[in-house]
Amino acid sequence: MFKKILLLALIAGILIGAQAPVPNPEKPQAGQKVSWKIKGFAYESENPRMLLVAYTPDTALVQIIPGRPSQDEWYFSYTVPQEATILTYKIEDDEKPLLDDDGVFFATPVYDSSGKPRYDASRSYATLYLGPLADRGDRARELVELELKHYPTNWEALVFLRRFELQAGETTEAAIAAELDFLLAAEPDSLEALRFAAMEFFIASQGFKDKGEELMALCAETYPENSRWTDYQNSIYAFISETPQRLGEYERAVFPLLKGDARETGYFLLMTYALAGRREQRVESLATDFIKEFPRSELASAFIITMLQVKYEQPTVLWAAEMIEWQKKYPDDPEINIQLAEYYRDRSWKTALGYYRNAVKNSDDPKAAARFAEAAAVKGKNFAEASKYLKKAITETTADRYRKLLWWRDFSERRAMLLETQATLYTTLGWLSFKYGKYEDALGELLVADSLLTSIPDYEEELYRRLLTVSEKAGDLAARQIALLNIMLVEPEDRTIQKALQDIYLLDHGDIEDFEEWLHAEELKIALRRRMNVPVPNFPLLTLAGDTVYASEFVGKVVVINFWATWCAPCKEEIPKLNQLVRDYQGRDDVVFIGISSEEPQTVDSFLDANTFLYEAYIDPSGTISTMFEVSAIPTHTVIDAKGMLQFHYAGAIPNIDKILAMEINSLLEE
Repeated sequence: MFKKILLLALIAGILIGAQAPVPNPEKPQAGQKVSWKIKGFAYESENPRMLLVAYTPDTALVQIIPGRPSQDEWYFSYTVPQEATILTYKIEDDEKPLLDDDGVFFATPVYDSSGKPRYDASRSYATLYLGPLADRGDRARELVELELKHYPTNWEALVFLRRFELQAGETTEAAIAAELDFLLAAEPDSLEALRFAAMEFFIASQGFKDKGEELMALCAETYPENSRWTDYQNSIYAFISETPQRLGEYERAVFPLLKGDARETGYFLLMTYALAGRREQRVESLATDFIKEFPRSELASAFIITMLQVKYEQPTVLWAAEMIEWQKKYPDDPEINIQLAEYYRDRSWKTALGYYRNAVKNSDDPKAAARFAEAAAVKGKNFAEASKYLKKAITETTADRYRKLLWWRDFSERRAMLLETQATLYTTLGWLSFKYGKYEDALGELLVADSLLTSIPDYEEELYRRLLTVSEKAGDLAARQIALLNIMLVEPEDRTIQKALQDIYLLDHGDIEDFEEWLHAEELKIALRRRMNVPVPNFPLLTLAGDTVYASEFVGKVVVINFWATWCAPCKEEIPKLNQLVRDYQGRDDVVFIGISSEEPQTVDSFLDANTFLYEAYIDPSGTISTMFEVSAIPTHTVIDAKGMLQFHYAGAIPNIDKILAMEINSLLEE
């Protein structure tokens, strides 16, 4: 699985930039020591860290290099691995980026003895530009042309360049197809790469999909273990999911021939398709076959858990019996142990305890300790043990750990994930301390969680429910006020909350004359603390009729986006609330509501014929917009302000989403 993540991450931001800090030597070779001297950063820092990634043909080696002060400079050094082809790096501390190229990595190739780069960074970086950073198209094109100058038979780079030309109206799909046909017939050097690059172009082009399908079958027959099956998995999935016939041909002519990692990827694509259609028997057969073929795969437990989730709507005795048999085969798998622990928590604490211990001891995920501690708090048992595991997890949840785990992510995203995890751990620790009778410790730990969420920014209702309970027990009015104000975010009409806040205000001010004005100001503070201020590119939206609308057309309006699907039960459950939200702003021309689905237009159209959904419907068949907004689950809700800045983003179902969105909209309209 790690290798698959790496291969996908290769497109996530590599650059040889004009402003890159110059390495010494400027053309490093394998085995050499390379160093950088930096004369200060945009911000003062006492602990700069270089996040360096050395790419090899098979993987990426991540190194965190602490800066060493030397007079008025910072010094970083690294020995280049023998198999390295390119070094990418950025410098940051725990608070902010210190030196990068507009959020992405600088890079330098590793050179051979003749002075030629082993591999040029341009093509991978250009791939990124084709997606969410399309506003950098000119730079991307320049880099692709540089790549072809160094390596004229890099067919992937050639196809990327042709796509730039297609976007600019300088060529046509037919002309590109004719050129690729000519090259394929000539069978030049790197024919293998050419066939895959051509296949990927054909299956994504409206008039040449059959040709792409034929080429895919040829590649499966000739190159069944090639890593490009993983590189192109998103394009292949988009293609085979278009029609049952495409899927059937893939299963008949391609999948049976694949081997190794390519076959693992094939299983993943077929399982994704089966899950999207809730095909229970197909999910079970795929999972069973996968585990027989790849019993030691990192994906094995995910296939097992998915299979049983589909087979049983709720964990039952039969579910538990099957899961126990799988646990015997995978005794150290953290997630299988967690699943069984949660099942037995209220049935047999002694049995559950064994599974929790297995999960925590064998997991690198700090949330395993949190789940054990949550269970201990519910049961009122094993406080000391759970607290020990939880405090150890907090100690190990560091910025450096997340740099290594999530090196390809943007600094702000990675930091948000770190702080969110830390907030979860402190929320659980605070509740465990409360249940243990340590009220002052509990209050301090929950306030730490609040400060972490405030700095992301993020919101977690359960934290504030717990803070309200603990602050009442501890007699802390300031903490109680924080809790009440945040709970009001999801319960704005709850009179008991407003009355409690009014009582606190009365104690502080002696009267309630200005209470309403104060309350409105406090509500606005909470909304404003969640602001993300992330610029959104001018992305295209496709209507059900096939017309293209650009995001720039909505500048000057608050744009509310719902990423959804017709098969998604939580998405459908919240539609009545979203419809009422649209009605609440009916007649206003400064708010727009947009629903985006990655399904076929006919599927969405049929759903809307039978159901009322008042959001304007658009589709994202390639998944480009979902990728840009990092949609990890549906439903996902985002809000963009009138200046085109992303201000709110929440993945997953959430109670009272209509009220939360209304508060976000109103605060933006008041600015």
